[in-house]
Amino acid sequence: MKFVLKFILCLSLINCGFFYLAKKSNSLENQLLKTITADEFNIFTPLKFENPQQQFTVEKEIITKKINYQVNHILSKKSDKVSFISRLNDAEVFFQKDKFQAAEMAYSKVFSSLYTLQKIQDLSRVDIGKIEKLSFVKTYLPTTKFITGAQLYRLIKLQILMKRVDCLIRLKRLHKMFFLLNLSYKLDEFSVIEKHFQQKQLFLLYPRPYYTIIEKISKKFDVDIGLIYAIMREETHFNERAKSHAGALGLMQLMPKTAKELHHEISIKFPGLFKSKFNTSDLFRFELNIIYGVYYLSKLKKRYKGQLQYMVAAYNAGPAPVKRWKKCSNTRNTLFEDCVGYKETSSYLERVLGSYQYYQKIYN
Repeated sequence: MKFVLKFILCLSLINCGFFYLAKKSNSLENQLLKTITADEFNIFTPLKFENPQQQFTVEKEIITKKINYQVNHILSKKSDKVSFISRLNDAEVFFQKDKFQAAEMAYSKVFSSLYTLQKIQDLSRVDIGKIEKLSFVKTYLPTTKFITGAQLYRLIKLQILMKRVDCLIRLKRLHKMFFLLNLSYKLDEFSVIEKHFQQKQLFLLYPRPYYTIIEKISKKFDVDIGLIYAIMREETHFNERAKSHAGALGLMQLMPKTAKELHHEISIKFPGLFKSKFNTSDLFRFELNIIYGVYYLSKLKKRYKGQLQYMVAAYNAGPAPVKRWKKCSNTRNTLFEDCVGYKETSSYLERVLGSYQYYQKIYN
């Protein structure tokens, strides 16, 4: 009899304990539900509570806080006695004082130290609104509340690159600036770069050097001036002394053999335009290089009836591959871009047409 009474008493105590825990967990659930909802992501763990909604909420809050702590810890972790955030703050001070040369060098060092943040990429979902140390990327934060660790790493990388671009714009070091800008576009999955730049900066990002000469040549050969600038921008970033690994020279990257043939054709059609015979070194003279390049574009325009994607692809790879890709496009009933068989030409086509659209928007 005593045994039965003790057993009943134990059961009562256990029930009271469960009732207290349930009440406490319900209070916790109500508190957490104010800040986070259960359908944002799923957690697959053994149930600790009878209510699945409760399980979602509690587990999710614990994991979110843990991830946020890890991000803050990684950003503050010191490497060579200096943390990533400290390096970034030093660069910001130079930038705010208009010391752009020093700022660009400091941001370059920050960029080199990005390896210290690589562990961020291993994190699942980051609540970007609750991480204090992410204020430096607020310009580039998407409207989405949660992003992956890999996306956050790319956003941080993008922020540093764009700061360097800002410095280089002010220093008018356009060649290096274009290189970093093209790298930035590859990281910009949230389309924030356009929002960052003001109209004055856009003119520097998509400049029109040698305008008087190029305007005359474009009218003479009937080629869209925006396309000419887009090709020069993507070919050489307006570097008159550019030389490719294949041997193409000058602003519009022409092979000496092709340029010599163009020189002969132009001399016949437009007598008196050239004052001397062709010389390979002439390709480093911007006014002559532009004439050869624009005349070649006019030939491609006539051949492809003004269809830009064929003209640009042929300018890069030559007419023979374009003929194959056109046939592929017609046979498979697919886009021409999907049939371009050269990786370099595919990238070139995308970049030139992209730049062409910007020139049209900015100047028209």
